[in-house]
Amino acid sequence: MNGKAVQFNRHIKKNLRSSALICALFFLLFAVKSAAQESSFDLKAAVSAAQPGAVIDVPAGVYYGDLAVDKPLHLRGEVAADGSRPVIDGQGKGTVVVINAPGVILENFVIRASGNVIDKEDGGITVENAEDVQLLNNRLEDVLYGIRAINAHRLVIRGNYITGKRLDIARRGDGLRLWQSEECLVEGNTVERVRDAIFWFSDGTTVRGNTFHDNRYGVHMMYTDRMTIENNYMLGNSVGAYLMYSKNVLIQGNTFQQNRGPSGYGVALKDMDGVTVQENYYLDNRVGLFFDNSPSSVDISQAIERNVLAFNDIGVLMMPAIKRNILRHNTFLDNLEQVGVKGGGSRPGDELGGNGWDGNFWSDYVGYDATGEGVGDIPYHAESLFENIADRHPNLSLFFFSPAQQAIDFAAKAFPVIKPKPKLTDEFPEMAPVLPTAMPQTTPFQSRMGWLAAGLLIGATAMFVGQLRDRRLVIGNYRTVATTPISQSPILQSPITSTPVLKGDPMLTIKNLTKRYPRPGRAWWSDETITAVDDLTFELPVGTSLALWGVNGAGKTTVLKCLLGLLASEGELRLNGYDLRRDGRTARRFLGYVPQELAFHNDLSVAESCRFYARLKDVSDARIPVVLALVGLTGQEKKAVGALSGGMKQRLALALALLADPPVLLLDEPTSNLDAATRDEFIDLLMELRNGGKTLLFTSHYADEVDRLAERVLILRDGRLVADGVPAEVLGTQRLILGSQSSRIASVTQQLPNSGVFDSLPVVGRHSSVVNYSAEEPIR
Repeated sequence: MNGKAVQFNRHIKKNLRSSALICALFFLLFAVKSAAQESSFDLKAAVSAAQPGAVIDVPAGVYYGDLAVDKPLHLRGEVAADGSRPVIDGQGKGTVVVINAPGVILENFVIRASGNVIDKEDGGITVENAEDVQLLNNRLEDVLYGIRAINAHRLVIRGNYITGKRLDIARRGDGLRLWQSEECLVEGNTVERVRDAIFWFSDGTTVRGNTFHDNRYGVHMMYTDRMTIENNYMLGNSVGAYLMYSKNVLIQGNTFQQNRGPSGYGVALKDMDGVTVQENYYLDNRVGLFFDNSPSSVDISQAIERNVLAFNDIGVLMMPAIKRNILRHNTFLDNLEQVGVKGGGSRPGDELGGNGWDGNFWSDYVGYDATGEGVGDIPYHAESLFENIADRHPNLSLFFFSPAQQAIDFAAKAFPVIKPKPKLTDEFPEMAPVLPTAMPQTTPFQSRMGWLAAGLLIGATAMFVGQLRDRRLVIGNYRTVATTPISQSPILQSPITSTPVLKGDPMLTIKNLTKRYPRPGRAWWSDETITAVDDLTFELPVGTSLALWGVNGAGKTTVLKCLLGLLASEGELRLNGYDLRRDGRTARRFLGYVPQELAFHNDLSVAESCRFYARLKDVSDARIPVVLALVGLTGQEKKAVGALSGGMKQRLALALALLADPPVLLLDEPTSNLDAATRDEFIDLLMELRNGGKTLLFTSHYADEVDRLAERVLILRDGRLVADGVPAEVLGTQRLILGSQSSRIASVTQQLPNSGVFDSLPVVGRHSSVVNYSAEEPIR
């Protein structure tokens, strides 16, 4: 062997020795760290040596092996300075803690790493043949089963976090399993990524204030009478709660959301008797409530009251033979199908199996409430032919809201011979949703979904709550503001006249309204735009009037068109609480509109025109003489619209806008085509409406009109709000009234963009002599 080879071998041996030393040091450090984590306290020895009834304070650290507690003890975990708690680690074998003595309290531990043998039911904690045990504020993780209780009466499980092993849902164990354990309390726990929370033969148990997430069944109960399930949050399970073969169960104040597994029920009731289901939220499930042979006894009726079923594929689903469920004061809001029949329709002569449906709110109800009592004057019928077909063939639900559905339902209306029997009839439908006393829960759970999913959930719930709130339920000391001088008339009124609002509350709220158009003449590949309305924000209180001023092209009419839904826009638009984009159809029932350019069918008479628009607005013909008298057209009913003067046509336009007695009127230069005398009369009429409670938003180019009618005026320039205040402040001494009262106010001078005059306004709402007018161009 030459010298180079010897030198190379020595170098290799030296490196090997160095590597071995490094490995030894690393192992030593790891062992020291593990030893530091392990506590010198001997938990098993302390349990063995303790007298019954003793309190054992267990310091933070890691304790191995299965722990058996066979005497009444209070094991209390201490919290270290770094926030750590004592950990009982099963090292992947068997059940970590077994309690078989009464009166044991296990508090503030981390219990982890059970075995993984499902037929041995390896898990975190087992309580067997032991009464009055309390499991408080523990964290169970990486366990096959969470907490199992057998003959453990009056067991208290409170404040624990339970999560299973990361297994396919079919391989998981149950997070909670109570067997023959009566009068138990399960409260304030979070249970996720397990199979079920099971309660069998456990009468009198209360499940309250828990979160069940990402499980198969949130709660699975069988043969458990007198159970209470209240104020729980069941999110993202296959089924929220499946209740079977039990009696006298209360389901109250829970939120069942996004339970969309193969069954996808929020709550399923099978062979249940004497169940009370009240004040729950069922949100975005495949099915909100499912009834299968419930009630099963022929002499029992069940109350389903004050629940909100919203945004589900099906709100309530029933087997065809179901009877004696009394559903009242529930809110059915924007479900794809409000009520469905599984496998087909009900028998002739029955309304979905003989259940009671009177007195619910239906978001697709198209009736009216003439007397303002809050109850619709015509019944609600669920009689969609497409829904009936889809009930028999669920795969057809793919075509909901498609032209196919519309064509089938249109055919049923056009040819009554194929019109289906109604699935149900609500003789007294409510006109406004009925909310539970508490809002839906949005608990930020601890899970892999993280804060992003929690934020999305809270946002979705907020939109839902906003939509319900926008219905303006009668809550507290709200009162109804009279909307016209004839609002006390016995003549038929629209339901919206009874909208509960407070004087001074915002009727119209506009935030950051922006409207952009493609720039004319731009290249096909360009996205260049012009801004017609730029970040406009203002509020219009109930019963007040506001004028929009500005030169041609300032954006006044564009604002009105955005409110009317004629133009797409950015920003937030709310009318009487409704989102004008999301709930536009409902919200615009609160609007009456008088355009600048009138378009009538000139060959129709005044009365025929009114009847035509009354039918479009679903208003009784009895309202027509009232509005005609209000605008001074009594006696003109038979006259052709084409024979009316300009002033009379303007009055007719206002009468049509008032048919449904909306609380808000939008008027685009309403007096621009009237002579002076007629204009004064028309302004007097608008003032009467305003004084009677109407809210007015109008554009105008007459100073005296703004003075008399507007309590506030906004000046727009290039789509931006540059001044905001009362007319006297805005117009002030700079206003030039040209001639008589009928003279037009001239526009803001065209030199303003270059003069920077408006730029000198320090704050919107403050005005000085910088506002100038000339006769060059009329304001529009």
